[in-house]
Amino acid sequence: MLQEFSKLGFAKIEYENFDRTINGLRKRLEYLRKAEKYADLIYSAPNQMGLALREYSVNLQQITLSTFDNNPFQRRNKPKVLHVPSNPFVKGTKYVRSVFQSLEKRGIQFEPIIPEGLLSYGDVIKLYQDCDILVGQLLVPGGGKQERELLACGKVVLSNMSADYESYVPNASPIIDVNIDSLETKLEEVINNYDFRVRTARLGREY
Repeated sequence: MLQEFSKLGFAKIEYENFDRTINGLRKRLEYLRKAEKYADLIYSAPNQMGLALREYSVNLQQITLSTFDNNPFQRRNKPKVLHVPSNPFVKGTKYVRSVFQSLEKRGIQFEPIIPEGLLSYGDVIKLYQDCDILVGQLLVPGGGKQERELLACGKVVLSNMSADYESYVPNASPIIDVNIDSLETKLEEVINNYDFRVRTARLGREY
């Protein structure tokens, strides 16, 4: 993964306590080869199947729409910008915090929300419904389930989609592609462009 991401220009994923030794690689290869030998069907993602020998089906994120109220409301002034650090290393939370702080110092009007500690799923959904913008994960291409849940709520979503992985993301995705270098500029543009936020928020549920 590190070699592939370096070649493609992606930031490396900063997994905590990740075993980067040859033994760690052998262990993961053993899991993969067993799956390839015995499974009738394999679901995965391109950034996880670089060492695969068999074909696989793309694992699209599935969510239950009835769990989420569609509320594409956007605050004209001081929008609430949410980042949920369920895994701070994969989400790139330290970069998000830095961007939030920089924007605040420059006088950009928004309310940053980064919940601390463990939350119930019900409390998380309340945060989803009340925010205007989500900053999702910055280090893993393609976004995750959280990004799709916020689309279902009718919110504006920024996440690392990465052009090289667009082949497995359906066309016309309303998710705004960002990385650790572009997040500050793009988030500022989104915060300041109310009409764009309103239009984009309305696309999420249908997508």
